[in-house]
Amino acid sequence: MYRAHLCGTPDYDEFVDQVVSNLRALRYGVGGPDIDADLGAMTSTAQIELVRRT
Repeated sequence: MYRAHLCGTPDYDEFVDQVVSNLRALRYGVGGPDIDADLGAMTSTAQIELVRRT
């Protein structure tokens, strides 16, 4: 049986719950060296430097 056929089973539900929990834990922001963000327009100093060079 394919894993996709297990929708509604405890394993599937646990997996979905974990994915949702992990996504909600992500920190969204504008980024930069003074802001701690996981995703956003720019989230690292390296990205900011790349933009400044272009």
